[in-house]
Parts: sequence; structure tokens; C-alpha cells
Amino acid sequence: MFFSKKSNKLTSSVTAIALTIGLNQFLIQPSSAVNINGSGSTFAQGLYQGTSPTGLFSTAGSWFSQYAIVNPAAVFKYAAVGSGAGVTSFLTQTPPSGSPTVPAPIAYGATDDPIITNPTATTPNAGPTVQVPVAGGAIVLIYNKTGLTIPANGIKLSRRTYCGIFNGTINNWNAPEIKQDNANAVIAANLPIKVVRRPQATVESGSGTTFNLTNHLNTVCRPTPLVNPTPAINPPVTFTWNRGFSTVSRPAPACTTGSSAFVCWPATFLQPATKGGSALASLVNSTSGGFGYVDGATFFSQASIAGSNLRSACLQNQGGVYICPPLNKATNPPLSAANLSAFSVSVSNGFVGATDTDTNNRRIALKVPNPSSVAAYPMVSATYLLFYDKYADVNVANGIKGFIAWVATNATADTIAKNRGYAPLPTTIKTQVNTLVNKCVDIVVDPAAGCV
Repeated sequence: MFFSKKSNKLTSSVTAIALTIGLNQFLIQPSSAVNINGSGSTFAQGLYQGTSPTGLFSTAGSWFSQYAIVNPAAVFKYAAVGSGAGVTSFLTQTPPSGSPTVPAPIAYGATDDPIITNPTATTPNAGPTVQVPVAGGAIVLIYNKTGLTIPANGIKLSRRTYCGIFNGTINNWNAPEIKQDNANAVIAANLPIKVVRRPQATVESGSGTTFNLTNHLNTVCRPTPLVNPTPAINPPVTFTWNRGFSTVSRPAPACTTGSSAFVCWPATFLQPATKGGSALASLVNSTSGGFGYVDGATFFSQASIAGSNLRSACLQNQGGVYICPPLNKATNPPLSAANLSAFSVSVSNGFVGATDTDTNNRRIALKVPNPSSVAAYPMVSATYLLFYDKYADVNVANGIKGFIAWVATNATADTIAKNRGYAPLPTTIKTQVNTLVNKCVDIVVDPAAGCV
């Protein structure tokens, strides 16, 4: 057989190229890669999965996508269906109904309302539930700017004012309380405030964002003086909250106030036809006088769309200081990772001194309905992941442990969170989280007295 040096060199080159392609395919997603499927919180979607193909909240830059580069053997898949639906999917080990969805088997759940029991799973995964917080985020009060005269530094809302708005007592943008908050500026001569809430249980089984908002209202909408109770600066709250705090929304008169099973909103409040924070933001955007509440990532991504009417309100914290999320002015510079990261600092300040409030050894909970720092954004929430004690597939268990270790110890994970307006949790909490998952997530059911 005849071989020329030229043909031999060509063959070697083709072989090298083929080997390189094969190696790159392995690095992107090896044949042994395992899918780790879960669903839940729309609040955390911008962090876990991203909300758009490109931009500040791109899928490629999200936690799950970036972790897949670090560990291509573990591919996290996620459906942002809301905290209530995510918890149900996790507890029943069945994919969430409707769209978006993920295939079986379910490996984790995501919620912004921490669970208070340890349901025990049986098959294919088993054992008591493990719950850990992984990041902090902001609840942003949003409004439709159409017809409003926005002061140079944005619209300020004191605690008295936003308590009155959500209670249904302050219902016009010309209210004297709003005028006083804004140095007697006239925001509107006469424009009704149209509050938009999350839909009731027939549309959405539960919203962690609603739970954390109403838990905050239930805490601060009381006639308790602030740290700096100067009436001219911090008018006392006169609209006591008695409409409950829960993930589930209902309208009056189909409910009674004072229940913790649901939030009994005023009957005049609007609701979107579909679930999720994006639907609420869209309805505020299209409604003259619209006002509502969403997670930061949803607001930032929707308010950045050309022609958007959405703006954020500056909120008064416990110290009487107004903290403003980005995009709070009539005209704003383009949203950037830098100003999101700057806002993230005020969200992080909301968790200063936060400690685990759950005494169960398999759960960690951080509840800060009224942050004490004068530099803190006043409406913050931790977002949680739920895991099983025993996994049928050791690769899934190891993938989860690796991801949590990355979140707890890797600077890249912190940077991603900050650049999307979320907040890394305090180091002490992250260490607790990593330790708990390493002890309790594996392929056997550990003793109830302590995971090993």
C-alpha cells in the first residue's frame, strides 16, 4: 500500500480536528450528564434561569447555566411556575401542570415562603425534606408613570402611605399623604390608584412574593413609631393591616379579614388573568394609575423594554430613610450591572444580623419582614431550595451538593447575584447551608436526629 507524506499529514489533521470536536462536545454536556429537574419561584427565575436570551438577565449568564460550565455532568432544568406550584410539584414528585414545565423525575423545589414542616417523600426519592436559603432579593413596588408628575428623584412612599394603598384606604395619586411624602409636590391632580394583586387560587396556587409582601405589611403597618419618629419626616402609620399574610390571594367579600390562610384584598383591586409576576407587571404597565408589587428581576427586565411605562417607588425603611431601586425616575439612564450591583448592597443590608429562625435540623429559614439597618431596602426576602434526604440517583445527589457548594463558596456566584439585583447571603448563613446539604443530601435516609 502506498502512503504519501502529504496524505498522512492530512489524515493526522482530520483526526486531530475530530478529537477536538469530540472533546468539546464532552465538555459542553457529556453523555453521562444527569438532568436535575425542578420548579417553583418566579421571584428567583432571573437568578436561576434568566428571563431573556440576552441582556442583563440572560439565560447564559444565570446560575444554572454558569454552574453547567463548572460541572457539565449536572444539568439543572427549571420551570418558573410560582412558589405554591413548585412546592406541590416537589412534594408529589410530579412535574408541574401547564406551561412552563419540566420532565420527571423531580429533584428539587423552589419557594420564597419557607415551609414549616418536614414532609416525608417515598418514591423514587425519599426521606424528610431539606430546606436551605440560597440568596436574597427585593420586592419592588411598581407603578404606571402615565399621567404622573414624577419628582426629580422619584416618587417616595412612606410606610404610612404604602400601608394605606394596599389597605385600599389611599386610592388616588392626589392623596395628601403622597403629597407630604414628596415635599408637597403634586403627583397628579386626580388619578385613581389601580392596585394590581396576584390572582386567586383558581389561577395561581400560591405566590411567595405575596407572602413576603403581606408579612412585611403585617409587621410594619402598625401604630409603632419608627427609629426616628419625627412626624414631619416619618408620619405615624394610621392604616393598620388586618388583611392576613399568606401565599394565597382572595378578593373581598369572598373572604374575611384577619385570616392567615389567605390575603383578603379589597374587592376593587385588579388581578391578571394568568399567574406569575410578569403577568402582574404587564397589567400595571397597561393600566392608567396602575400600582403593584413584583420581584426585582421581573421589574428590571420589563421596565427596561423600550416604551415601558413602569417605574419603581422609593420606599421608607425602619430608620426613616428612603431607598430607591433603579429605574425610579421619569427618565433613567440604561440599566446596567453596575447600578443593579449598587442596589444589591441595600438588599444585602436587609439581612445584616439575620439568623436561622427554624429550630428543625433539616431546615434553615431567614425571615426579615422589617430590616433594622438604616441602609437597608425595607422589603427583602430570602429564596429557598427544597431537596430530598435520599435520592435514587447518586449523580443527582452529587450534582446538588456541588451546586450548593459553588453557590456558598464561589465568588462568581456572588457576582452573578449582585449584577442581577439579588444579594448573596451572609457568609455565616452560606456556611450553614453548605454544611446542611452535605450532611443531609445523599442516597440513604439519615436518622431524624441528625443527618450524617
